Amino acid sequence: MALASLVIAAALVLLHLSDAAAAPPLLSARIGLRPDCKTTCGNVSVPYPFGIQPGCFRPGFNLTCDTSHHGSPRLLLGDGSLRVVNIYPQNVTVRVLQDGPRIYGANNSGGSRNKT
Repeated sequence: MALASLVIAAALVLLHLSDAAAAPPLLSARIGLRPDCKTTCGNVSVPYPFGIQPGCFRPGFNLTCDTSHHGSPRLLLGDGSLRVVNIYPQNVTVRVLQDGPRIYGANNSGGSRNKT
């Protein structure tokens, strides 16, 4: 019985270490997720491998939920200049908007940048 438990534990560790993009979305949503992990920020769902709290994300997939902003909390990527507006767990990607000052062109027309 102990050998069977050890084999199952080893298999789970190997699954956890495998590439998240290769895992089916439902399976990757469960691996490594602690029961107390926050899964939303404002109106954006944060599925695993992404996460907000320590121990709730794969290395390199950490995000920040900024609750200091007036209004709804904002989900941020990187240094905080990119706001996450959607997460696509199927291909482990995010859609972001660049916050900050407007960029003016030669005709002085302002615009915001939308990066995918």
